[in-house]
Amino acid sequence: ILWTRTYDSPGHGRDEGQAVAVDGHGGIWASGWERREDLGEGYNAWLAKFGPDGTRRWLTTWDPGAGEDNGALAVAGRADGGGYAVGWEDRPDLGQAYHAWIRRYAPDGALLWERTYDSPAHAYDYLHRVETDAAGNAIVCGYTDRPDLHEGTNAWARCYSPAGDV
Repeated sequence: ILWTRTYDSPGHGRDEGQAVAVDGHGGIWASGWERREDLGEGYNAWLAKFGPDGTRRWLTTWDPGAGEDNGALAVAGRADGGGYAVGWEDRPDLGQAYHAWIRRYAPDGALLWERTYDSPAHAYDYLHRVETDAAGNAIVCGYTDRPDLHEGTNAWARCYSPAGDV
């Protein structure tokens, strides 16, 4: 074993890791969710970056609003040392069920942009995977529920440019 790191959120609730990836500079990206009942919230997404030696460079967490649930299910490193995270968030405060999101981060942890997807049915939309290509695009996949079309759960994939365009 070269190193081990753990994360215990300030609420000391149920904290889970869901994904790990390596960027072009050897940085290690990890994501998951933390239980924050101490704040009157559900699950909040977390994202951390570590150096190759396991030293944590930064960590960020976020709540989608209204104390609902949110999780970061996958990460991908970029050649420039930045990265992407994808997941879901529960948004009944917006009249929606779960919707999907993707976020792009700079190497230092600064959020560069976020995009969300809520299907016309306002049902359950998730992103479960993200990969990058040689141009730095983010290719994501997940699923969307479409009861408005009398369909069940549909698989979907999408490609985002480094600027966040589809």
